[in-house]
Amino acid sequence: MLSYGEQQQDDARIAINWQSQDWVINGHPIDTLPLPQVAIRVRQRGSPQLTFSAEPDAVSGYAWRPDFDAVQESSSNRLEVPLDDRRGTTRIDLAFEPVASQLLDLHALPPGRYAIELFAGWHRGSSGFAFHVEIIEP
Repeated sequence: MLSYGEQQQDDARIAINWQSQDWVINGHPIDTLPLPQVAIRVRQRGSPQLTFSAEPDAVSGYAWRPDFDAVQESSSNRLEVPLDDRRGTTRIDLAFEPVASQLLDLHALPPGRYAIELFAGWHRGSSGFAFHVEIIEP
């Protein structure tokens, strides 16, 4: 879950690779990145809280600014962001700690709307998440 003040996004899972001795689950978006429709609005130099239900072994991720003019609304309260239009100049790698809860440092992001993609791994598998954040002037 990503939260800031009273705002939160807890339905942001976009990919899963999970396994046990008896089964395997895999799922990934191919052409579009599903983002929550409503952005979390974060004041510039603000830090939203990132929380996992279990402490991950590793976390990595980045922020990028999609072309929101090319985004389509889906029927499940999601925005479908084309993945063939990632703008390399707006991609910013983010620093994470492998802990269950931490403040997410977004200080490097200028005002605007962003997709924040992150990937977390546990001993049984991994999950990807995509959050929709808008950085606003203080």
